[in-house]
Amino acid sequence: MHPAFYIPLLVYIVFILFIWRGLRLKDKLSKSKKTPFISVIIACRNEEQNLPNLYKSLRDIKYPKSKFEIIFIDDNSTDGTPVLLDEYSDGKNTFAFKADGKNGERAFKKNAIETGISRARGEIIVTTDADCIVPEKWLTQIAENFDDTTGFVAGPVKITYGKSIFSRLQSLEFAGLMLSAAGLIKAGYPVTCSGANIAYRKKAFLDVNGFDGVDNLSSGDDELLMQKIHASGKYGIKYLWQPEAVVLTTATNKMQQFFQQRKRWASKSLFYKKPLLILILIFVYLFFLSIPLSLVMAYFNPLYFEYFVTAAGSKILVDFLVMQAGKNFFYDGGLLRYFGLAEFLHTPYIIFSAFAGLFGNFTWKERKLER
Repeated sequence: MHPAFYIPLLVYIVFILFIWRGLRLKDKLSKSKKTPFISVIIACRNEEQNLPNLYKSLRDIKYPKSKFEIIFIDDNSTDGTPVLLDEYSDGKNTFAFKADGKNGERAFKKNAIETGISRARGEIIVTTDADCIVPEKWLTQIAENFDDTTGFVAGPVKITYGKSIFSRLQSLEFAGLMLSAAGLIKAGYPVTCSGANIAYRKKAFLDVNGFDGVDNLSSGDDELLMQKIHASGKYGIKYLWQPEAVVLTTATNKMQQFFQQRKRWASKSLFYKKPLLILILIFVYLFFLSIPLSLVMAYFNPLYFEYFVTAAGSKILVDFLVMQAGKNFFYDGGLLRYFGLAEFLHTPYIIFSAFAGLFGNFTWKERKLER
């Protein structure tokens, strides 16, 4: 067995420990006493079932009513979404618009968000998704963490779950993604975030020409924008590690929908602008491939079985360290009873979803989309 076989394993361990170290860093959030005008933008497509819960939570927000507005953008829905949005629109601080007709130039969701931004009065743009519930002090927490140098704030998102093991595994898996986002941002290396809870200066968005350069991708209205703002060198990026800022969303009960979503998320990774980051992600993917491959090769050479035990054991250890850092914040601590099962499924899931996302198309919100 060639020693080079261990390189992806070492890269994975170092990468995960880098995230863990970032999570352990003390927050350097300097609270602002300003109360900026905030525009909350929600792009909606076929969200008739979800909108009532989101709207109620938005109306319960404890932030000066004169200092924020809610902008719903209907992204060509085919259900009762437009009717609901018309009901919600009061012409004072809640508005509903249809997405502008730029779909030939922009991916659908980015086009909808840009429609909202073009009509927004806010100094700060905040986005969430229609299937979410936002906390009462959400905007207060966001506003407090926009000091004069901050251009982008990423916030926490938590998946609520039902009685099924599938929904509980989703909550645990998504917590791992959010912990990775938080650790990397806190370590000064912003890579990923969730569009269900992000905020950025409208000026920063305009300074980097918005979604130009990534506008044709169906995903990336969150992390690719964050990376652009960070790369400009003009603004700081923060992670909002505050319990009162956690946005809730629900687990899907359909396996196909779950994989379609994860394929969509994976589709943007090769469009990251930093070559080192792409190289790291390639080695991480090779590490995941090496686990089942080493088990097959162990039939011919027992040294590969030693590698399998080392790789699987190391992965479980470093993954557990990261998950422990987010217990009772990103997920309920009791879900750790499913950690072993989640680790067993994690490798084939990553291998499949990453490959499918990079080389295949997918369906989302009743649309067939290309990468």
